[in-house]
Amino acid sequence: MNIFETRILASNLFDRNKLEIPYLVNLVKLTETGSIIDELSFQIFYNREDLLELFDQWVISNDSRLKRIAWNLAIILNHRNRLDEITINRIIDIIRTNLREADSMFQFSMNRCLCEIGIKHEKYTKRCINIGE
Repeated sequence: MNIFETRILASNLFDRNKLEIPYLVNLVKLTETGSIIDELSFQIFYNREDLLELFDQWVISNDSRLKRIAWNLAIILNHRNRLDEITINRIIDIIRTNLREADSMFQFSMNRCLCEIGIKHEKYTKRCINIGE
């Protein structure tokens, strides 16, 4: 079923504790809508402890939908104060190197991640603005 609203509702009703990664990956691969991928990311993955490992795995994926989730996971990690300086610098470097040529499916999430880091961490604000410009 490709009814947008139904998929958004379903992403809010999933029992997050019972969903395994292979199932989630399959679910993501069944959609082409960035908004649904975002809902899945922020609703289902928020409280997982393995976000950085999933980010590292999916940010290099050939699937643009998984890359979008990877960048959403980086946003979640930033919100949860789970990024150390080394990781923040690594993420910013990946964005700086790849943002211009990024597929539109995940370019939005890369931009948002850059903004979120710049807003939350004053030390990186100027660098993030320069990359964004």
